Amino acid sequence: MSYYGPRSGGHNRSNGDRRPSGGRSNGGGGRWNNRFSSSNRGYDNRRNNNNYGGNYNNRQQQFNQHSAPRTRDPKQQESPFKPHVADDDEKVSSVQPLSPEQQDHRKKQKLLKVTAENWDSCTFEEKARSQFVMDHNAIFSMEGLTADEDTRYAKTLGEDWFAKKKEAARIAWEKVDERIIAVSEKEYGKPRASDDYEDFDSDDSSVGRHQGLFADLHDSIVDEAEGVKPFIDALPYCVYLDQGFHYNGVSTAGDEMCYCPCSKKLKNWRDNFGLTDNEKCDAKKKSPLGIMAHLRKLAEGERCFRHLGTLIYLEELYSNYWGNIKPGIGHKALYMQGEKNYAAAIQAERIEFNEAMSYLQRANRENQRILKEQQKKLEEAEELKAINEDLSKKQKELEEKLKKNNMKLGIATKRKEIKDFSKEEISDFRNHILDNINEKKRRIIKNGKEQEFKLSQDIDFQKLFDSWDENSKSDNDFGALFKDFTSEKGTYESANKVVRNWDVQFHSGTKKKIKQDTAIDDGGPSRLLYNAFFEQVGHMKIYFKVLNDTRYGTDGRMVSMKVEKGFKVCCLDYGEYGEGVVVENNIKDEDNQRTDNHMVKFENVESPMAVERNQITVTQVCVNLFNRSNSKVLVPALDSVFDFYHHRFLQHYSNVQLSDVYSKARQYYRAVGRFLAHVIFDDRNCTISSTVLPVLLQNLFLRGLETTSSLYKMEDLSGDLQQMDETFSLDNRENQTFGLNEIDNEMIEKYYPQKYAQGIITEDSDINKDNFREFADLYILRLRSIAIEGLDEGINLRRPALEKGTPTRNDPDIRIFPVIFSIIPSVLLNSLLFSCPKYDIEQIIGLLQQSRDEFELSIAQITFITDTLPTVLRRLANRNEAFPANFMLYVTGSAILPHIETNPDFKIMVGFQTSLTEQHLPQGHTCVNQINFPDNCYDPEGLGISETVLEEKLESAISIVRSAGFGLV
Repeated sequence: MSYYGPRSGGHNRSNGDRRPSGGRSNGGGGRWNNRFSSSNRGYDNRRNNNNYGGNYNNRQQQFNQHSAPRTRDPKQQESPFKPHVADDDEKVSSVQPLSPEQQDHRKKQKLLKVTAENWDSCTFEEKARSQFVMDHNAIFSMEGLTADEDTRYAKTLGEDWFAKKKEAARIAWEKVDERIIAVSEKEYGKPRASDDYEDFDSDDSSVGRHQGLFADLHDSIVDEAEGVKPFIDALPYCVYLDQGFHYNGVSTAGDEMCYCPCSKKLKNWRDNFGLTDNEKCDAKKKSPLGIMAHLRKLAEGERCFRHLGTLIYLEELYSNYWGNIKPGIGHKALYMQGEKNYAAAIQAERIEFNEAMSYLQRANRENQRILKEQQKKLEEAEELKAINEDLSKKQKELEEKLKKNNMKLGIATKRKEIKDFSKEEISDFRNHILDNINEKKRRIIKNGKEQEFKLSQDIDFQKLFDSWDENSKSDNDFGALFKDFTSEKGTYESANKVVRNWDVQFHSGTKKKIKQDTAIDDGGPSRLLYNAFFEQVGHMKIYFKVLNDTRYGTDGRMVSMKVEKGFKVCCLDYGEYGEGVVVENNIKDEDNQRTDNHMVKFENVESPMAVERNQITVTQVCVNLFNRSNSKVLVPALDSVFDFYHHRFLQHYSNVQLSDVYSKARQYYRAVGRFLAHVIFDDRNCTISSTVLPVLLQNLFLRGLETTSSLYKMEDLSGDLQQMDETFSLDNRENQTFGLNEIDNEMIEKYYPQKYAQGIITEDSDINKDNFREFADLYILRLRSIAIEGLDEGINLRRPALEKGTPTRNDPDIRIFPVIFSIIPSVLLNSLLFSCPKYDIEQIIGLLQQSRDEFELSIAQITFITDTLPTVLRRLANRNEAFPANFMLYVTGSAILPHIETNPDFKIMVGFQTSLTEQHLPQGHTCVNQINFPDNCYDPEGLGISETVLEEKLESAISIVRSAGFGLV
């Protein structure tokens, strides 16, 4: 748009207003100064030339006689358009004192003057407060102002917003400059040469000379244009000019945040930038449409070059405001209502508003989610705190109970601990174990070739055991875990497969990709396999197929099988779901009442879903092989458990016999034992989880130490028994769940006929020091004969017992480990072969050591190992209690930690790799217990950001391991 209409009136200026502030002469500098310099039209040159038609001041006085009087009341000079009328603010301020807040703001205003020179170093609030003349009644509200325009609008407009402002100001001045020249030529004619000014010297031959009244009229145009360029140049720094242009909300009144830069409200802005304060208007705050109408009115009707420059500036600045939504469409304030472009701008505004609302809704949902997560974490933290307090309380109770039991049993000796042994003794025992294990391994293995096993990264030992059990009669390599050692030849053939090292190869993807995606097993993949086994063996079950999950009851009515956790089911209406596993039975309703609904995880459904009992049919019944004590160790199931499930389910809904249940359970226990035997024989520094085999069973299977043996010290037996069953007490048999209700006289007479006959031990006897060993043997071992026999056969590679419950544990078969370990003290055997039950991040930090491959480290790398890495590890461990175990898994392939006192060579190596950059995750080399980082320590510029980046990288790496599978490094 162009606004080049005729001038409707002029504005007189006083002599004092002819020269702008800041020491510039005549006209405001820049192009305007140049245009009226001696090298162009010569207007200013003639004023300083004594030979130019007489003295300049005399000519000015002559011009002033034809103009309006220059001496006016200051109030009247504030507005050239109408007489000044005091507004309400001024009337109030004349009678009301300033409040403390207003006084403080005025003080801040006086102390700070924000100009172009210090603009970038000031805050937005400082910029805003330095420009606005505050009302006397109230401090101006900052609500709605944009604190960071460059950041906010750069994304929308795709460029530097402040640079665009300055470019708009440049274009605005060019157009105003052209308008000034056009008005001058239109109203006063082009300058002509005259003989009256022969002394006028100019290099521009096209510039004419004015004479007489024309010269004064030219001076009037010069007077109007003085200071316009600095005024336009300062518009990008005017905070309150266009704030309303960026408002997009429900209320149309919300965009009334625009002030005319010539208004009295922005006097401070004009003063800060050294602008002549002789153009004032009474414009109040306006909307974008209102400010544009105001500018058009004064630019055209009053011919004000400042308002014209501001108008063009805003038109240029917002000419493509909606370009990212509708190219070429500017702000709605640039158009007249009813125009096509106005409608397009309104439509773009609505689109952005809807997108903004959608974003706010998403952000609100995300905030709600974060708040819920934080609340959940707080609740979990409180629950964890309560659990820890409860565990601490229970631990103290157990210690007191153990102390009380020991006193009744006459036990006064304290158990031996690792610290009671010297380093030389520990070293001798460790060497004894290694030498004998290797010798036994050489005698069993017929060839040195490793056994190859290809497995998916998504390890499910329940499925693996089920498939190995089904294929145990074939030549399947893992089938050796399940095969019966029915002959000496078969025993050694299968033992050969169990004892020698396994070359575990994890793969991902299709079979075509197995070769390229396979990891070489130098210990890391095997430890990963063992770790998965230790984590999952406690949930191991044996399954039996169900022929029909309904039957006729004694009353002739149809009865459906009761559904329990772990049972396998199928959905009657949706066969495509596949077979599912019940993860929670009889879920509760809103009133916390048990229902006949069950939570089932189907094979082909991503998440568990709730189903009614009449929607599913039971396909397989399961029996758990282990329970977990409060000490976190696995306790084998009682024989009576298998009897119960057969009586309750299998005899009514399948054709499975009780002997079949015993046989399958023994096979699975035997497979678990053989797996543990393989880990012991593995010569690649592998450790067994302390939770898999309680100390009492370690003594039985590995040392051949019976509970009834006098070599089993009473103080050790009492503590080991409590580890398996923390409810063990000598107080009153009727008030404790020691399981003695299952020990009857028939069982006692079978195993201990002499003591039974003597009345030392009967089903009614109190537990004392005379019968304690026998009761321990009956409860822990005899009541679990299926599990004990199966585990013993597996660990010691023995042939099976002839019948259930036959005491064959001391048969001189090939019982491998008691021969080796019988001389090793129990506490040392546990610490040499089994993991540390508990460890924290400080223990892991103590294991960090510079890689042997690193010959010389930089100062930054040394600082990284000794300071940065430990700091980040502590921070992550404080945030997530599972982090230490996950870090161990990432670096070593196993989440368990060996006892450091008896395994002093165990270290975690820290290295640096030139091929890694700050974009890479840390690389864990599980075969050698090493983690590698980039040479630059995630800080290539030396900015001290290693900790922040390392924290993110470690979290990402560990989350990938746990969620997407191991990295196969």
